[in-house]
Amino acid sequence: MNIYAKDITTLGLSLLDPSAEAWWDSMSAKELKEYKEGGDEWYSNWPESYRKEWEQLLSNKEYMRDIRIPDGLPVILVSATAWNWYKYHKKIIKGLSNARHVELEGGHYIHHDHTELIIQFIRELVCGAK
Repeated sequence: MNIYAKDITTLGLSLLDPSAEAWWDSMSAKELKEYKEGGDEWYSNWPESYRKEWEQLLSNKEYMRDIRIPDGLPVILVSATAWNWYKYHKKIIKGLSNARHVELEGGHYIHHDHTELIIQFIRELVCGAK
């Protein structure tokens, strides 16, 4: 089961620091296996919601690799500075006519670090106002 919506065409798409498929693709099978095993061990004693997010990570990665964002769909992609994924994120929206890429100081919980700004971005998508 995939946790991402199937129909994103109505309002727009807000991507908050998505994993970078090109980064995943740069890993060898051995590195990917070690990464998965390390994550399984790391999250084994975490709350269920964190474990479920981790368990969905690889299948969601495949889903996101295959998704094609329709040109013209409003997109705001936010990259966190904690990772070196900006260049990979840039590729996600390359060629889209109605996309914006924003880099913000922070890490995985960028929506906590910049709550008001993220709310503003979502309002822009929903209301069409900047």
